[in-house]
Amino acid sequence: MDIKGLLEIGKWSGDIVEKTVTWNGNTFDVKIKRDLSPADYEVVYASVENGVDSRMARLVSRSVIIGDEPVGIDVAKLFKPSLLNALCAAVHDVQKTEDVKKN
Repeated sequence: MDIKGLLEIGKWSGDIVEKTVTWNGNTFDVKIKRDLSPADYEVVYASVENGVDSRMARLVSRSVIIGDEPVGIDVAKLFKPSLLNALCAAVHDVQKTEDVKKN
């Protein structure tokens, strides 16, 4: 396989997918990045220093848009863990679905 072929099957997309999330009896719509960029991936999965940061909050801040606003890290850190978990599950569902479609 050449580089062009590899890019066709493995290039990250900046597409946004709409997803409905249910949490704590509430249902709401969010927009989720179909793929993380390489920079987003590094921010999300980089080592946590001194346990001060949350990997779930980083994933939400790099992947989720509510209304027209991306969720910032400072906001994501204020969410309850169960809400972060619901949002992360939506992100993983979108990304998993896209990976399956690509393969």
